[in-house]
Amino acid sequence: MSVDLILDTDALLWMSGASPSLGRKARTAIEDAAAGGSLRFSAVSMLEIARLHWDGRIDLRKEPGVWHRSLLDLGVHGIPVTSEMAVLAGSLERREDFHADPADQLITAAAILTRRRLVTSDRKILRWAVSRAEPDCLDARS
Repeated sequence: MSVDLILDTDALLWMSGASPSLGRKARTAIEDAAAGGSLRFSAVSMLEIARLHWDGRIDLRKEPGVWHRSLLDLGVHGIPVTSEMAVLAGSLERREDFHADPADQLITAAAILTRRRLVTSDRKILRWAVSRAEPDCLDARS
């Protein structure tokens, strides 16, 4: 049985590019979630990826819109940003001692509110989540 997953931006890029940075345990969990139709990413990741591509910091080898459609064709689904996610994300840094990256705040809020396991390599998120009941996290490097 697969676990519902949400990939952060790095994990999404690593998965799509078959990067060796993605660990065996994470890769297996992602493959299982994809096979079960329960693999997701936040719309915020698409913003980050498009900006990185157009700034020349990553090479998707295709236009970001085409790259996005290829994810959807593989059965990976996007989660839109909701106002509820924005409110929770906005509280994380101040109330929860979370770091200041708004994209990471929104992705983490999406994981919490959709009750999905977050696949991330972000050490700040992984350390932060250890002392909390949610979100459940999986280190993308593991």
